[in-house]
Amino acid sequence: MSNIRGFAKISIWHPSSLQQNFIDTGSNTLVDTSSFYECIYSLELPQSTLNSITCNKRSDALRDALNIQLSDDLTSNKTVQDFDRLIKLVDDILGENVSSWISTEQEEKLKNGDAITLRQHQLLSLRHHLQWIYDTFCHLPGIAISIR
Repeated sequence: MSNIRGFAKISIWHPSSLQQNFIDTGSNTLVDTSSFYECIYSLELPQSTLNSITCNKRSDALRDALNIQLSDDLTSNKTVQDFDRLIKLVDDILGENVSSWISTEQEEKLKNGDAITLRQHQLLSLRHHLQWIYDTFCHLPGIAISIR
């Protein structure tokens, strides 16, 4: 596992289910916890995520979409639809045949002693992971998605 920080972090937020009362020490009043969210899942995308895209223009488009497409405003109702558009963008890039399999740095030994370098299609892997996130979390009421 690398300690290198990724270029984007996808976080899934759900309205908090706090059962406690909190006091705002500035105003000495109870805090309305209905606007509190808690992170229920996060995924940090490594910088190498875009390496399988062979077209710089499409790689830049996906990087831009990851940077600006989803709102930091967790109360926005558009985040799930924006996430769906992100999945469609990845589908479009995959359909344009501008991505490919790449060799990883990981080497595995076969039973006969030969070593092989593993190959990965990082964009396809991202696509499957985005779909899993969508299928797992996007049906939850009040869900919000942020990418930072």
